Amino acid sequence: MKTNLFKTTCNGIAVAIGVAVIVTNIFSLLPLASLTNLLGIAAAALGLAGLKK
Repeated sequence: MKTNLFKTTCNGIAVAIGVAVIVTNIFSLLPLASLTNLLGIAAAALGLAGLKK
């Protein structure tokens, strides 16, 4: 149960950050470098979710 919760949380974080990056890019609120950093955090969350068995 606990590993499923962790995996679901990491996937949710990655999706939420992805949506936030798209919306922020549409409204041009942040520079591209900041958006790239956020996508890196989302990729790290997906990596953690993939490592957890």
